[in-house]
Amino acid sequence: EYDSLLHKRRESESLMPWEALGQIYAKTKSQFPDEVVIALIKTVGVYPPGSIVELSDGKVALVLSLNVEARMKPMVLLYDPTASNGRPRVIDLAAESDRSIARGVSKQQLSPAVRDYLDLYRWTGYFIQSSFKTFQDPAKSS
Repeated sequence: EYDSLLHKRRESESLMPWEALGQIYAKTKSQFPDEVVIALIKTVGVYPPGSIVELSDGKVALVLSLNVEARMKPMVLLYDPTASNGRPRVIDLAAESDRSIARGVSKQQLSPAVRDYLDLYRWTGYFIQSSFKTFQDPAKSS
């Protein structure tokens, strides 16, 4: 159910992860057992990777990974089209006491430029390639 809500044939009908969780949560008791829905939310988080969120400072970001110790403080990619060297600005919200997630944002609320910048597929290759380089670079491992 969760996957089908995220991946509709027409992208405009696809929900953001937090929207899908909300719909599933609303069906608790009528279609899904409580313990299954709670387990799903604990597993993927309130704002799972791929969610677009507005931060408490008004900036928009893409959730990259969960923080199991502080579920509302994930790692995010900040919308910053002026980032130096074309590198994304990744922020660990757990390390920032003055910044947090204010709310989820649907893709339809974003301008095309922001939506394109925060497209997870745009950055997937960058993060995989960066991780691979770090893993293979002996100078960085010493």
